[in-house]
Amino acid sequence: MPRVSRAQAQAHRDQMIEIASELLCTGGAEAMTVAAVTGGAGLTTGGFYKQFSSRASLLVEAARFAIARRRAALVHDGTDKVQTTHHSFVDSYLSPAHRDDRAAGCPVSALAERRRRSPPRIRTRCSRSL
Repeated sequence: MPRVSRAQAQAHRDQMIEIASELLCTGGAEAMTVAAVTGGAGLTTGGFYKQFSSRASLLVEAARFAIARRRAALVHDGTDKVQTTHHSFVDSYLSPAHRDDRAAGCPVSALAERRRRSPPRIRTRCSRSL
């Protein structure tokens, strides 16, 4: 198998983070398996572990990506000003577009659900990761 360039490796990493983020937002952390991420990206498990030390490290990257994407979606009227009023944030968050596009939605609810179901030892570790 030919080696991939650094640019290709970075593109694969970015692709896995994006797929993991979508899985996280739509099905929670349990849906974000190594097999689902690598399958979605058309990559191997070995390729995954060349990019990430563990599934947990990918979870942190996926959550950061999803939060950044959600924040970017709050930009109002194409300007650089983030919606700061309570009403505009709530309107955006509760909009049908946000509701219907779970893959690009807010990851906080998925992470909160994972934390609630986890044993106390895991809860502490998850809180420190983000």
